[in-house]
Amino acid sequence: MKLKDKVAIVTGAGSGIGKSIALLYAKEGAKVVVSDINTIKANETVKEIIDSNREAVAIFANVSDDEQVQRLVDQTVKIFGTFDILVNNAVRGEVLLQNDIMDRYRKAKLDKQQQENAMNALSLSDKELAVLQAVAKGYKSRAIAFDLGVTERTIKARLTSIYNKLGVDSRAEAVNIGIQKGLIDIR
Repeated sequence: MKLKDKVAIVTGAGSGIGKSIALLYAKEGAKVVVSDINTIKANETVKEIIDSNREAVAIFANVSDDEQVQRLVDQTVKIFGTFDILVNNAVRGEVLLQNDIMDRYRKAKLDKQQQENAMNALSLSDKELAVLQAVAKGYKSRAIAFDLGVTERTIKARLTSIYNKLGVDSRAEAVNIGIQKGLIDIR
């Protein structure tokens, strides 16, 4: 199952392509938030998913209404604690909502992440700290791999692990947390 333990919001999932995506994601192990303006169709999709022994909920949302989009995000986080995947099958005119929804989610999650980052920073392994230290000094993945005697692929995997543990998306954010927590020294 490629999406085991992931939470996916699929807008426009009551019928058509959105429904197909929701069913496929559920089959691959995701917990699916079926969002649609047609509650009957959304509930039918949820029933199909549940009948296949998968987890899903229906949340009514008209993506042309900012308040409903915010409620969609809030309810998803309340039910599942987070979401990992957003499929914007429903559109607001010609403007896809992915950026709007993700921005709102990130803002809502930021305070919680900052608290968790402090704890997670302390759980970095010695190898991860060595990579973070080298990144802080401006070294590229290839140079770090050479210095540590591992493959560049290993360094990229360690960076991904660091980003996941710290809840960040970039080297700069990871280095900033490492410096703030006194885990690395850039001198």
